[in-house]
Amino acid sequence: MPKRHAVKLQKRPRNWVTLVAIAQKGGAHGKSEKALRRTERQHTQMSAREAFSSREDVLLAA
Repeated sequence: MPKRHAVKLQKRPRNWVTLVAIAQKGGAHGKSEKALRRTERQHTQMSAREAFSSREDVLLAA
């Protein structure tokens, strides 16, 4: 049977002011560089398709 470890009690109280400052550093992270590049590429492709399809002087060979 495994031995159970005793829980160590802190000898001094926690500094709650410090804990609040540490907690404020967290939060939502931004998108990754890959996601940003992919979004930019999609936007470029979509605008290129839109610009090409809206031209009336170009005939598409089917």
